[in-house]
Amino acid sequence: MRTSTATALLLAATLSGNALAGQIGVAPLRIELSPTTKSTVVTVTGNTGPGQFLQVSAMRWTQDAQGRDRYEETTDLVFLPKSIDLAKSGKQLIRIGVEKPVTDVEKTYRLFIRETPPPLDPSKNRGAQVAVVVDFGLPVFLMPAKPAPRVQIEQASVDKGVLTVKVANTGNVRVKMSSLSAGKAAFADFKDWYLLAGATRTFTTTVPPASCNGPLTVQLRTENLEVKRQVALTPQMCG
Repeated sequence: MRTSTATALLLAATLSGNALAGQIGVAPLRIELSPTTKSTVVTVTGNTGPGQFLQVSAMRWTQDAQGRDRYEETTDLVFLPKSIDLAKSGKQLIRIGVEKPVTDVEKTYRLFIRETPPPLDPSKNRGAQVAVVVDFGLPVFLMPAKPAPRVQIEQASVDKGVLTVKVANTGNVRVKMSSLSAGKAAFADFKDWYLLAGATRTFTTTVPPASCNGPLTVQLRTENLEVKRQVALTPQMCG
């Protein structure tokens, strides 16, 4: 698996009569740690407004039975610094690592980089000062020594014209879903995002009447995998 080295440009503006804008750059966009790569560096560049800082924190990242992201405090990751003042140099390195890199199933985290709100201007009306600040979550993956990505379509059924598709990550590392299709049916609740190891996610869509007279192919694509499953349809299923 490859670590992204692109730079994320995040706009931060403070609206208090006149709009002030700055740019924060973060690279890479994804961190992969492993038994052989126990630490790495995140580069933060840009500028913040007077009296503003970037606060850095880490959270354990899991997904519930519906595939929704959940976060909880963790001490698994070691990182410094925890507060960044870009006004001094315009660039800061965050060193991040893990003390116990051995795992059979990938562990997942988010490194949050959050800009503090600007100080209030006492000469202006408090209600007129609206702050828009950076709040960025960097995925951090602690990979096993032997990654085995696998994903499958556990369920694909139609009832009263509604197609229900259940996707399961049966491997020991995350997969990044890129597309889900079923003929001309569009899954409005699908998004290009990660499905963590052991997690499942259910999607639904309405089957067009023209597709109810024959088999329907459900196809899921991820960064590295592609799986398909056929659903036998009859007009009665769409009634």
